[in-house]
Amino acid sequence: MTNSIIVPNRLHHFFCILYEFLLIISIILLTTTIMDILTKGNLNTFFRQIGLISVISIYFILSLRKKGQTLPMKIWNIQLLEKNGNIPNLSKIIIRYTVGWILILSSTSLLYVVIRITGKMISDFYILMSFPLLFSWTFIDPDKQLLHDRIIGTRLYKVVHDGIIERMETKNNILNSPL
Repeated sequence: MTNSIIVPNRLHHFFCILYEFLLIISIILLTTTIMDILTKGNLNTFFRQIGLISVISIYFILSLRKKGQTLPMKIWNIQLLEKNGNIPNLSKIIIRYTVGWILILSSTSLLYVVIRITGKMISDFYILMSFPLLFSWTFIDPDKQLLHDRIIGTRLYKVVHDGIIERMETKNNILNSPL
């Protein structure tokens, strides 16, 4: 029996993404409110979007750079590390973030094309529908990792207290169940 590092199960991973989504909505609402107060509601849509993307990018990049965790990842005991066990450097985090957005926008575009070809309007929220599409990659990946983690060479690990990565035998491990 070999020891291996435990990856978070899909349920924890999904709830972490859901919590992250709710946190991002809060950041967007707060940022939009601040921009509206400072500009008295006269901010061009393009500059508003650039501002929101910048604030969200700063949140993710700085959170992951410090300890390899965002707030939801801390709560669900998940940490982003390189395969060698180190916290990724700044350039790798920026590349991971960029590749993640490329995949989200690609899947959103794919959904848009499919909806246009079929003529059936499923939803105007294409970008929201792309997240389940991207999460479905964890059912294909042997390590249950997201596609951008597979591409960049990072992994999400289950963390025990004090930042110690949990190592357990995988034979009868409920955390590694295919949930």
